[in-house]
Amino acid sequence: MDTSHLNWLQQHRQDPEFLGQALQSGFSLHPLDDDRRNAEADNLVLIYAGDASKLSAPPDEGYSSKSEGCYQLRSSGSTWASVASEMGVSQSNAWSMARNYAKSRNLKWPIR
Repeated sequence: MDTSHLNWLQQHRQDPEFLGQALQSGFSLHPLDDDRRNAEADNLVLIYAGDASKLSAPPDEGYSSKSEGCYQLRSSGSTWASVASEMGVSQSNAWSMARNYAKSRNLKWPIR
């Protein structure tokens, strides 16, 4: 197991066997800020591998990542509901992605 796996296990208090079975069943740990170097536990989500590409695929609006899009849209005054709708993610994922984008770049957070 690599550092991100160990961090996730510690944060979520799961048995290593649980994570091993999930990874073998097609799940992966995905960094919410799209930065694979950021192995912070609160930046990692266990997600079906087929859905991970939906989170990290750059949107058509010209942002480099969905995380950046969530942050920029919210910074420009959009509601979390409209950010989520435009970026094609849930409101909780939009919030997490924007927060992790801000933290990883030392940007203002929270956004009101």
